[in-house]
Amino acid sequence: MIDIRKLLMQYNIRPSRIKGQHFLINEAVLDRIVDYANIDGKVVLEIGCGVGNLTKKLLEKADRVIGVEIDPRLVSILTQEIKSDHFELIHGDILKIDMPEFEKVVANIPYSISTPLTFRILEKEFHDGVLMYQKEYAKRMVADHTDKWYGRLSAVLKAFAHVEILEYVPKTCFYPVPKVDSAIVRIKPVPDIFPAHKDFFFSMVRELFGQRRKKLKNSILHFLRVYGLDMESSTKIAGRVFEIMDIKDKRVEEISVEELVELCDTVYDFLQEKGVR
Repeated sequence: MIDIRKLLMQYNIRPSRIKGQHFLINEAVLDRIVDYANIDGKVVLEIGCGVGNLTKKLLEKADRVIGVEIDPRLVSILTQEIKSDHFELIHGDILKIDMPEFEKVVANIPYSISTPLTFRILEKEFHDGVLMYQKEYAKRMVADHTDKWYGRLSAVLKAFAHVEILEYVPKTCFYPVPKVDSAIVRIKPVPDIFPAHKDFFFSMVRELFGQRRKKLKNSILHFLRVYGLDMESSTKIAGRVFEIMDIKDKRVEEISVEELVELCDTVYDFLQEKGVR
């Protein structure tokens, strides 16, 4: 185990004063993360470097590591502890900085920003990523429409990437010990069912899952009205959609991601015909 407590005391930092930080201290898990990432000769983005225990292992195999850390006290530790020409440290908020170019992303991310951070990563072109999430959140990430965990997060992720849980990590592998267990997740962008109109897909999926208990014949009408169409136009477009797809009596949580992508692209095309788009 890595003695994080001793290192923090050396720099006069109390773990309780580092909000939301739980440092991964299990050497075997750290080694497996690096192995999962397969980073030999690659440019790696590490989000939330902490005290650099994972960073040092990444530098042993990566061509270059770009680290992002928001906490100035941890930036001070990283500056002192990591001396490598292959390491670039950015002091800033990953949700606000200009994202650098990278091939792989590896991180023990702050769980409080899991959703915005994941979606921000997917805006970039990269090969794949290995990231640590809260266990329950990871289950939502990989769920399909036959699973109780399925929701907007699952649908959006599956439309843009292949997501898999590599292993679960008990909370005892962290210091300070958090209240929840974690999971190591691989995210690999894939174009297999990529929506034709990304921004429209995001907005329509958000509205449909906001009406998840309604049947699609009602929730699509609601979306079209919110979108600015009158009832007559909304009814006509919904009718044409259901001529193509036999889903009107289903709820959004009951259709597959492939069907959801087809639905959003079809609605977009009909709106474009009417000159709305």
